[in-house]
Amino acid sequence: LQEVIHNAVHEREKEFVDFFNNATAINKRTHQVELLPGLGKKHMHEIIEKRQEKPFESFEDMRNRVSNLPNPEKAIEKRIFQELTEFERHNLFVD
Repeated sequence: LQEVIHNAVHEREKEFVDFFNNATAINKRTHQVELLPGLGKKHMHEIIEKRQEKPFESFEDMRNRVSNLPNPEKAIEKRIFQELTEFERHNLFVD
């Protein structure tokens, strides 16, 4: 399953980069970006700041522009795996 998810994320990179470019707040305390494993408020604020300057074009572009950003592909892969195998209050990628 993890290999299938890995391949899907790489094949649909633009779609997942667009997630970072368009992610919004879920409520006053939580943002969609914060639901990704390894990303917290600090990364969320920096991602929002950098995408306002110019939308991200790729995962590589994100890594170059956001300091100390954990691997965004892996964060998405982990979140998709969680959504498929566990109950999540908010699903970002799986219906």
